[in-house]
Amino acid sequence: MALEWNERMIQKLRQFYEGETLPATMLHVADDHDSVIQLRENAGAITLDQCFELYTKKTMLDGDNTYYCGKCKDHVRGTKVLGVWKPADVLIIQLKRFGMQKFYGRHMPEKLTESVEFPLDGLDIGPYVADHAAAKAQPEKFIYDLFGVVNHMGHASFGHYTASIRKGEWINNWACTDPGDPKEAAKAASEGVGKAPAACLWEEFDDGKVREIDAESVVSSRAYILFYRRRGSPSC
Repeated sequence: MALEWNERMIQKLRQFYEGETLPATMLHVADDHDSVIQLRENAGAITLDQCFELYTKKTMLDGDNTYYCGKCKDHVRGTKVLGVWKPADVLIIQLKRFGMQKFYGRHMPEKLTESVEFPLDGLDIGPYVADHAAAKAQPEKFIYDLFGVVNHMGHASFGHYTASIRKGEWINNWACTDPGDPKEAAKAASEGVGKAPAACLWEEFDDGKVREIDAESVVSSRAYILFYRRRGSPSC
C-alpha cells in the first residue's frame, strides 16, 4: 500500500491543529511496494498485462514472512509464485478498486480510480499459466474475449453499479456478429474465424434503463469486474 500526502491535505491538518506541531504518527514515511514503484514509472496507463505480470511475479518470503520447514525444523526464506493452473471456459477478473488509507489515526476505506486498459478481444493468458509447456503446445486454448463488465461509480462507502454487455450472437468459435445482419452471420459461420471483432455493439444496463454504447466506452476507470470467455468453449 502506498500512502501519499499532498500539500493541500497537510495544510488542512495544520489548520485543524491550529499551528501546533503535527503528531509524529500523523505523517509518517512508508516504503512503497515494488509493484507500486513500477506502475508509477510507467509513462502510459496501467494495462491488464502489467497486472498479470505483477500478480505472477516471484515474491521473496523473508523477515516475518518466512515459512517453517518441516525438514530442517526452522523458519527459512523462500519464494512465492502465483499463476493460472488451468484455463476455464469463463475467466472472471476482479480489479482492485477498494483499499484503506490512514487518516487522523484511523483506517478509512478509499476508492481506487486508476484506469486499467484491458482488451475487448484476444486476451492471451498463456504467459501467466503455471504449465508453460501446455501454453506453448496449444496457445489457442488460452485466448479470451470479453463479453461483460461490472462498473462501479462513487466512493468506497457508497456507489452505484452498472453492467456493460456485448450485444450480438456468438457463432462457432466465439465470432461476434450483429443478429440483424444475416450476411455477416453467415460469413462468420462459414469461415469459423474464431475472432470477436471490436466493432461489435455493446449495451449498458443501468437499473431499468438499457442503451447501446460504443465499444471504446467499455474500457474506463469505472470497470470493476471483467468477464471473459475462452475461444472455442461450448456455447451457453
